[in-house]
Amino acid sequence: MVFSRFFSKSIYAVIVLMAVVSFVLPSYSQESPESQSSVNSTDMSVILYGGIGYGVSEYGVSTGDDITLVTGVGSDEAYGFELGTLFNYSFIGASLNVTGVQLNDLKSDISTEYGDGYYLLVDATLGLKLFTEAEDMGYTYIFGGLKYWQLSRDVDREGTLPDSDYKAELSGKGWEFGFRDFSTFPVSSFSIVLQTGMSFYSAPVDSIKSDGSKASFTTSDTAGAALELGLGVAFEDIGLSVVASFKHDENATVYKIDGATESKVLGTGYNQFFLTLTKDFSI
Repeated sequence: MVFSRFFSKSIYAVIVLMAVVSFVLPSYSQESPESQSSVNSTDMSVILYGGIGYGVSEYGVSTGDDITLVTGVGSDEAYGFELGTLFNYSFIGASLNVTGVQLNDLKSDISTEYGDGYYLLVDATLGLKLFTEAEDMGYTYIFGGLKYWQLSRDVDREGTLPDSDYKAELSGKGWEFGFRDFSTFPVSSFSIVLQTGMSFYSAPVDSIKSDGSKASFTTSDTAGAALELGLGVAFEDIGLSVVASFKHDENATVYKIDGATESKVLGTGYNQFFLTLTKDFSI
């Protein structure tokens, strides 16, 4: 399918980009070994990271107005990717993160919905980058900011008339707050990395389209949360780390189509294991 090819190219681009960042860019950042700055040794630094993931993606709609009961959500195995950066001057930080996962055939307790698509999330935040030390990649980032998500899916109603297939397009935006902690523990020539994070957000759906036709609706409740837990290794003398992590994200919105008698609950999310390469350097 078209999206599968696009997603494969995206993962390939992540790998190539991180290779460039890790081994080419640092050589241009300093003129000589004598003038090179160690990690967190100046007031300004940049962290760049990219990763590939594999796990489960989720999406579905059920009837009702209880946000905790999204019975129609289907799930399936899916690949994912993430790209991001964290810039700081002194203790003031700014971050941009993009995460995407596939939406393949979605299986629920009710039925299986065949199709192909993606679920994309963008986080743009400002915050405080705290507890940094020279020659130490560790930090704690406490943030707040904006969250945007987009979902696109070509639904194939297998066994029905061809004209019953349709394209679903949804999006939403809102605010979020949370933290990410990247702790390092020196062991000989490398360090053990423990990465944790959690955020809460309100990003209700604000656009629903079916085959380009936009629905008119109102929302009454929404809730979203994300968490991560990772373990890896860091080579702090060159500002490079590799972390394997589990990441979970879930978002739900209660809405009612204008003129309808019943509300619906929309649920989206993913559970993914990521392998992420990070490059940290001072400017």
